[in-house]
Amino acid sequence: MDDFDIFEDPEDRPVTPLTSLPLQELQQPQIHPSTSSGRKKELSRDDRLRLQGGHFYGGVSIHTLAEKTGFSVKQVRRALTSPATPQKSRRPRPGFLPEHLRDQLNAFLNEDLRHHDIPWPDLRYLVPSLEGINDTQLNRAMQDLGYSRCRKKKALPTTARTHHLRVQMAHDLLHDRPNPNNWVTRPVLFIDKTFFRNSQTGIK
Repeated sequence: MDDFDIFEDPEDRPVTPLTSLPLQELQQPQIHPSTSSGRKKELSRDDRLRLQGGHFYGGVSIHTLAEKTGFSVKQVRRALTSPATPQKSRRPRPGFLPEHLRDQLNAFLNEDLRHHDIPWPDLRYLVPSLEGINDTQLNRAMQDLGYSRCRKKKALPTTARTHHLRVQMAHDLLHDRPNPNNWVTRPVLFIDKTFFRNSQTGIK
């Protein structure tokens, strides 16, 4: 075993024992805890509006905005080139019904007039090759062929005067027609001489 020279400390200072070998520490990779810069990944709408206003109306450069606001140059550039409010991706609009399918639908409707009374959603189960189409395609094809849906009529508003007249009419009919069989052969109509007009906004 080789001899080592021992040097004494003239000040006689205490020696701190080693807890680990220095060579092993150099061989191991140095891992430092990551420190966040405090920057947000996505800017808010207000931040994007301020950056856009300062750049387009104030003439402030991108690097100056990044220095004054604390955002990165990439964040500032993205805020200036993108809309302030993120746009939602629109769903693709359903296409029109192909011409050959529309011809089949038209032929089925003209085959029998009773086919006009079939509800539109049920046509896809009666006409061949229409099982996979959606409601929008079917409704658009029917409108292109010249068909329109009948709107459900709204009931007339009932007032106290109308209710009284209806009750009075019922008493008169019972007195004039005591036999219920006459109610079927002779239909009963009621009118109180009040005219109503049905419009898109309601009954007037």
